[in-house]
Amino acid sequence: MAERLTLDDLLEMDGEPVWLIAYDESRAIHQLEMWVLVEVTEDGEIYLINNLGGRDNVTDIEFNYVLYRSKPEEA
Repeated sequence: MAERLTLDDLLEMDGEPVWLIAYDESRAIHQLEMWVLVEVTEDGEIYLINNLGGRDNVTDIEFNYVLYRSKPEEA
């Protein structure tokens, strides 16, 4: 089973792809699943960049996103 990435993991993954699962506010419904690139700025901010040009700070990662190094296998 794929392990969830932590903020510490992401700090060392600048330029690498990760699998993102985004949830609604109740964390009950998957709203979106996709590959994103990790960007770590010089001041240690972590951003996720999608293929449509979206760029989101991951400050609230534990509440809205779960990230993996690879796409988890279907259950």
